[in-house]
Amino acid sequence: MFSDSPYFLIHHSDRGIQYCSAEYVSILEDENIAISMTQSGSPYDNALAERVNGIIKNEFYPKRIYQNHKEALKAITKIIQIYNSKRPHASIDYLTPDQAHAHEGVLSKRWKSYQRKKKRQAEPIEV
Repeated sequence: MFSDSPYFLIHHSDRGIQYCSAEYVSILEDENIAISMTQSGSPYDNALAERVNGIIKNEFYPKRIYQNHKEALKAITKIIQIYNSKRPHASIDYLTPDQAHAHEGVLSKRWKSYQRKKKRQAEPIEV
């Protein structure tokens, strides 16, 4: 399938049972595709991919059922093209990814930091 490609492929996934099955792993290995999995299986480990998947499912074709793989591939190819060239993204100053990639200089990044703050430990009280 990808053997003639000059690119090195990495398949990154969560630790879902379908991705850990011997049959699935064997297919990836047969195609020389590197296997990468999140450490804990938490959706936060792969938040960016989870976000993109959610956008595709909810904004472009909610509850769409495809008749075959070819139809799904055609639709997702179109979605990716729209996502990258026509859909502005708040996190990159309302540019499209194509515009942001071509942009020179610093972009105003508007995403929130969701890193958990460490709780301060209480100072010991002398009695």
